[in-house]
Amino acid sequence: MSKSPGIPVVVAVVLALLSFPSLAGAEGRLALGLGFGIVDPDVGGGTTYLTGGLRFRLGGGGDDTERERERRDRRGTKEVAADQSAQAWLEAEVGHWDEKDRENDFEIDDLQVGVNILGVFPARRVDYWIGVGFGLHSLDYGLISEPGNQHSEDVLGANLQTGVELNVTPRVGVFGVSRFELLDNDVTSSQLKIFAGLRFKL
Repeated sequence: MSKSPGIPVVVAVVLALLSFPSLAGAEGRLALGLGFGIVDPDVGGGTTYLTGGLRFRLGGGGDDTERERERRDRRGTKEVAADQSAQAWLEAEVGHWDEKDRENDFEIDDLQVGVNILGVFPARRVDYWIGVGFGLHSLDYGLISEPGNQHSEDVLGANLQTGVELNVTPRVGVFGVSRFELLDNDVTSSQLKIFAGLRFKL
């Protein structure tokens, strides 16, 4: 299956825009996440989902640098709670899944790029977040028995998500996400994604 040539360009532009603030050496404002899980679309059954995302913290918010986390850890519970202010994060992401349903002679491939806005609520060792976002899905689908008669289209999607992250070290976290997406498409109009992974604070 061939992908739309514009998708790699969109990925490169979005990631470059989010990476630009790192040139200023803003410690604690960038985070790279890699995830693996399952997606349950309304076509076919559940299948493997792979994703990667680059986050950039907006505004002042709570300071999440390694030095600040260590300082909070040395203080009492009441003082720690006072430092746990909500943070706004912007995230550029790439995700992919594909499925072959041989019983129904159908296959589909979904490459998605998007942007999410997240509200993160940091705690001493565990962070929680909720967020919304939108993305462009590059879909290829058709009958397995007719490989030369595939359909390709780019469709818009929107998502609502919630997640939790355990800060294993000041620089590394383990996260889990539950996410629901709606797509402007008749073949797959909704997708439920549950995935987990590692996040590296840059």
